[in-house]
Amino acid sequence: MRTVAIITAAGNSNRWGNHLNAVKQLAPIGSSGQTVIGRIVEMLRFSDVDDVFVATHDDKIIESVKNVKIIRPQNCKYLSETILSTHAQWADRTIILLGDVFFSEACFESILDCQDEVKFFGVDRASKAALEKIKRPELYAFSFDISAKEIIKRNLKLNSTLAGFRDNGGLTLPCLKKAAANNFDYLKTLYSISYPPKPPSILRKLGFRRNEFWRIYRSLVSKPRRTGLYGKLWGLYVCTASIDTFGGTDYKWPADKNDFLQQIDDFTQDVDSKEDYDKFIEQFAILNQAKQSKESFPA
Repeated sequence: MRTVAIITAAGNSNRWGNHLNAVKQLAPIGSSGQTVIGRIVEMLRFSDVDDVFVATHDDKIIESVKNVKIIRPQNCKYLSETILSTHAQWADRTIILLGDVFFSEACFESILDCQDEVKFFGVDRASKAALEKIKRPELYAFSFDISAKEIIKRNLKLNSTLAGFRDNGGLTLPCLKKAAANNFDYLKTLYSISYPPKPPSILRKLGFRRNEFWRIYRSLVSKPRRTGLYGKLWGLYVCTASIDTFGGTDYKWPADKNDFLQQIDDFTQDVDSKEDYDKFIEQFAILNQAKQSKESFPA
């Protein structure tokens, strides 16, 4: 069975800006000078992955990574477009890793060892890590086998198109046009993800509960919600796992109940902004100090 790993590094890094005069994937880790993406590549070299690809247009990233194959994605406005642009390289087992994430060794091993048809890795929005430890909900990676290839392609295209509709004036009318042309996937996705099935608050106080009538009503009279999911890994996760984004208590995000997501509650974290990076470096120094102390004074 052939396994490939694809590291995505084609985003515009708006939140990062020009911090350190480098893209965030090339931010250094500790005193060794190793970069975030360089560490991912290094970890993959010691794995059983057959081929490693980096999806990017950044020449500095391309110059920095060695012994990998480069994919220059045809479209990369959204993460979903970047991933979809790599589909020609998908294999029996495909692992997609975000290039701005510091992966713990335990998390990395879990991703490499996974044999599920589809599995996402990260911090769910309704998990204990997010609710009790105030750990930011994030998705870091996902893995899938060849049997899920067409599902993944369809949902990536769906999310990319919906993100484009969102950024170009609105979602409802374009989705209705798709439905008129006998393509109902876009309208169904918009309806299920972005419109809550909850009655107005005054009626909830009187005992009224969720009902599809209210979802239909809201789709006719109000703007769609949670549209920020489209184009991101969250949108792919929600569509693939058939997550009801209003299925939790008080119509909040439900915890994963479909076994499509493995919770990662450790040091693994992404680096999106200067604040993320500064916090990460501080925690990394503490982690290293604790590790060195343990090695010097074994139990």
